[in-house]
This record gives sequence, C-alpha cells and structure tokens, in this order.
Amino acid sequence: MRPLDKCRVKSDAEGPPIPISLSRTRLKLRAFAILAVLSAFSDLPGWVTPALLLVCAAIPLAVWTLWGPESVRALFLPPPRSMENTPEKE
Repeated sequence: MRPLDKCRVKSDAEGPPIPISLSRTRLKLRAFAILAVLSAFSDLPGWVTPALLLVCAAIPLAVWTLWGPESVRALFLPPPRSMENTPEKE
C-alpha cells in the first residue's frame, strides 16, 4: 500500500482522527464525473449538470488542501499494480 492510500485527517481538536482512503476518493470522483456526463444527456433539470461538475472540481481541490499536490497526482493516476498477485514466469 502506498503511503498516500490511507491518510488521516482530524475531525476536531477533541475527536479521534478519521481515516480517509484516497482510493475511495478516487472512486467517488469517477462516480460524480460519470453522473455529470449522464446528466448532460438526460432530462434532468438544468442545474444538476453544473452542480455535479462543481463537485468534480471540488474533490481535487479538497484533496490538495488536505494532503498537498502529490496526493492530487496520485488521485488522477492509476494505482500501481501489486507484484504479489502476478504469477511468476519460469
């Protein structure tokens, strides 16, 4: 697991840190992007598409604010493949 896959953010000064997964954030970004594309071609109200696009822009901004530019780069790049699961060639 890469160090950026599990990041911790404190909820308050009093509360325990909340684990936030970068892979889950990546999945949510993809879901909102797909919904934005689908809403542009459907009969949804006109405000839905800009709202979904705004969320798509806000997710990388929030990741950058919390964890910095390296995590934004990791958000858009696919995760590296694990060498443990690949079969060995003889």
